[in-house]
Amino acid sequence: LRKNRTLLLMAAPGLLLLLIFNYLPMAGIIIAFKNFKTNKGILGSDWVGLSNFQFLFGTDTAWRITANTLLLNSLFIVTGIAASLAIALLLNEVKSRVLARFYQSAVFFPYFVSWIIVGYFGFAILNSDNGMLNHWLARVGLGPVAWYREPQYWPLILTFVNLWKTAGYWSIIYLAAM
Repeated sequence: LRKNRTLLLMAAPGLLLLLIFNYLPMAGIIIAFKNFKTNKGILGSDWVGLSNFQFLFGTDTAWRITANTLLLNSLFIVTGIAASLAIALLLNEVKSRVLARFYQSAVFFPYFVSWIIVGYFGFAILNSDNGMLNHWLARVGLGPVAWYREPQYWPLILTFVNLWKTAGYWSIIYLAAM
């Protein structure tokens, strides 16, 4: 400890933040095993053991949640790898260094945009009243689509938003590995 005192002092703030934000909140897991009432608090609520889990897995909701999670993650992984590799191959073919750096920056930029801002972009594009996509559909002679109200569109919406945000990042990673 004496020999590495300086290094330990340098690591202390990071370790403290790790403890505060990663390990202390894990005490809240106890709520899953209690019949939580806000007026009684976490420790004062009645202990019910695994009955909350029995209730959850006794309905079809848990299985639907699990299936949706697996489906969406599969879509994200497959489309993300394919799009990122395609972008990386296209960037690799650009001969001008200035253009290559510009294109890399352009595809990498969405990675730094907050998910909240991405949600606003999505809303501006897909809004059923005055969204950009519905305006384009009206020009072609099609009626407006309620993108957010129809459940069959959500896997497509989430996949495209995830691609827009992350494909540029992964393409740069793949490009660096080439």
